[in-house]
Amino acid sequence: MGFGDGVSIENCNEDVKPFHDILMAENIVFLEVLKNLEKLNSKVFFMSYSPLPIYGLDSCPIRAYAIEGLAEFSE
Repeated sequence: MGFGDGVSIENCNEDVKPFHDILMAENIVFLEVLKNLEKLNSKVFFMSYSPLPIYGLDSCPIRAYAIEGLAEFSE
């Protein structure tokens, strides 16, 4: 899985379409246009997200959150 606060394919940027095509062809989950990543204090954290339970979608909005400081997720 990959994630970032970068450009989404909905913005019609041709330079990101090949990236999306490659990941989707390999069934790799990727999250994009995440906000507040700069507020994380650590590079290691627990992250979870809940996609809509609709089969056949290639994208959907999610609710993502990160929890820092868990012993199981530390450097």
